[in-house]
Amino acid sequence: MKDEQDMAWVNKYLLTKFIHDGRNLDEGIDCWGLVVSVYRERLGIELPDHLLCDNMKEGVYKRGLTDVRSIALSDGFWVQKGTPKHYDMVMFTKSKYYTHVGIYLDIDGGCVLHAYYNNGCSVQRVANIRGGEWKNLIYYRYENN
Repeated sequence: MKDEQDMAWVNKYLLTKFIHDGRNLDEGIDCWGLVVSVYRERLGIELPDHLLCDNMKEGVYKRGLTDVRSIALSDGFWVQKGTPKHYDMVMFTKSKYYTHVGIYLDIDGGCVLHAYYNNGCSVQRVANIRGGEWKNLIYYRYENN
């Protein structure tokens, strides 16, 4: 478990507003933009970017995030894990589609930092997320050894 001092970096993301295809903390960010930003700034890992807004306009947002999964995992460095660790990527599903993504935080029994359209960037406990609208949380770890 990470201590509070270790987690001060999260504060810069909290309450950042949600904007589809947002990639700037001052203007707003979307869920994939948050993951790309955290991996770049905290881990020094450059992830592929993928804008979802065009898919939203076409009404195929679910397919869009499935495409994000394909793009994100295409480099071969992602391994699905049953037990998450700090900074693992969390993919959310409502059905068979990946509809959301965030970052696992090893605090308070397990939390996720994510940017969601109705509340911007926030941290939620995994137990509360699983009891809500999401069917599954699937964890991936970046392993480039």
